[in-house]
Amino acid sequence: MARTNVDFGDAYNTHKTQVYGYIRIRADQDADAQDIAQDTWESLQQKMPLYDPARGPFRPFALYWAHIMLVRYYSARGARRKVEMLFSELRARYPDVEPEEEIGEAVARLTGQHTASVEEEMLCAEEATRLAEAYDELLRLTFDGPSPPHQLLAFGLCKLLEWKPREVVAGYSDTPLRDLVEQFVTAYAQQVPLGEDDLQSSLAGFRQRMERLLDDVLAKDSTRQLYGALLPRKVGDTTLREYYTRADSPTANISHWWHAVRRRVLSAVQQRGSRALLALLQTKASEGCKTR
Repeated sequence: MARTNVDFGDAYNTHKTQVYGYIRIRADQDADAQDIAQDTWESLQQKMPLYDPARGPFRPFALYWAHIMLVRYYSARGARRKVEMLFSELRARYPDVEPEEEIGEAVARLTGQHTASVEEEMLCAEEATRLAEAYDELLRLTFDGPSPPHQLLAFGLCKLLEWKPREVVAGYSDTPLRDLVEQFVTAYAQQVPLGEDDLQSSLAGFRQRMERLLDDVLAKDSTRQLYGALLPRKVGDTTLREYYTRADSPTANISHWWHAVRRRVLSAVQQRGSRALLALLQTKASEGCKTR
């Protein structure tokens, strides 16, 4: 058995937000997500000896166990449809990993109690399709908007991934925006019902802006004046640090940027009158197909 030198406390502090976001988007409500997150970290503390850094980063390991705990939680409550959906996603995301025997038994037990009709399966598939379409629409509405690219990335990292502004400043200030987009896509694909290829498609226009000059993508003259020295450069070659206007408190820049984007997106969503988009923007959560 491989031993890991990863400190559990450090792992928790580094990944707790991403793990909770992964759980919340699959849980039926906040209270469920909080319970499942607690169960997940208690389980991870026991499973730490199984983690081998040589086989990959800690986050996929943590998210796998978060998914196991989701299945356990809803199987204990007899939520057949929910368990079916979670188990199907588990097998799709981790095809080379055999889930614990009790998980398979729980699914068999619940699905054996009731055979879904063709109509029920179609409704569930339609709900999954609607959710994916809503995410795609929200991403396009957000990242094809008029906000400066660095502000849009701040929104993606802090609102959609729920990273803390201080974490962004400490870990990503000097990452070229082009690379930061790809890191966002990889991380967000693990939280939402869109594959990485679908996310790349949703953000195609934004990724193209990374290869344009900053002068060509900024909508306001005042913004161009503020970042005059950067105008001749490609957007993707610049970094967040180069946009900080408060050297004494760069986290204030990040917070200001993502809140500004959220206000613009919220206004656009409200004008469309889409409850689905509004719900995603406010919570990024979906209840999926519930057991009737």
